[in-house]
Amino acid sequence: MNGTAAVYYYQPGLAYAPATPHEDSSVYMYLQQLCRFAAVKPLNLTYTDGYTYVYAANIYCSPDGIRWAWLRWLPLRLTAFRGNVTFVRINATAYTAVGVFNGTAPEGWYSDGAKAFRLPEQAGEAGGELERLRREAAALRAEAERLRAELAEARAAANATARRAAQAEAEAEELRQRLRQTADLLAVCRNQVAQLTSSLGATKAELERAAEREAQLRREAEALSRALADNRTRLAELEQTVADLEKRLADAETDKWVFLGLGLTAAGVATAITVLARRREAV
Repeated sequence: MNGTAAVYYYQPGLAYAPATPHEDSSVYMYLQQLCRFAAVKPLNLTYTDGYTYVYAANIYCSPDGIRWAWLRWLPLRLTAFRGNVTFVRINATAYTAVGVFNGTAPEGWYSDGAKAFRLPEQAGEAGGELERLRREAAALRAEAERLRAELAEARAAANATARRAAQAEAEAEELRQRLRQTADLLAVCRNQVAQLTSSLGATKAELERAAEREAQLRREAEALSRALADNRTRLAELEQTVADLEKRLADAETDKWVFLGLGLTAAGVATAITVLARRREAV
């Protein structure tokens, strides 16, 4: 494999179906303890795209490098796993990572610390198989170390991302606070606009009434101006009439004295005639 390829192994004949979502965490913790050491025997390549390789394999796990367990034995300990486990009779006690078996034991590979053997026994070089498994285990340990380093880098990146996320959340909260303040200020402005609009309406109504009053006063002033002009004309006519009367009165006064003088003269003549007539009668 090149340095950029990812290799995955899965155990055939084993299915995972937890009863509840909370069961995932307990299963994960159990597998962490069980698979501190692992050995893999690839069976066949099931998928590859040049960057990812997936192998079907028999996978063995150990918490201490001494007691081992084939992953197909997991249904013996965890109800979340499904699979068939075949037992064989033994005349000994088998100490495995998933339990101690006496008289019967699940079939598969075992180790007594010095060699590996399979139950039921099969022909072949058990020592050679164990050595191959050890080499594969060493390769897997190296891969695990590399994955741990990548995991540490990923955790550091995740922590940096979390810090940036916290900073972004703080900035977002500040922006939300500003938005709330802006919304409050906008509400105040809208209230003031409503008050000003109402006041403007009242002012416009007052101006309209004042305009109507001004128009009325202008009409009344025009009527008064016309009446004043008429009164001035009549006053001029009356003044002319008075002047005419005064002239006539002056002329009448002159005529009175003339008539009075004439009256007195006529009366003297009549008196003289009367006196003379009486004198003649006396004679």
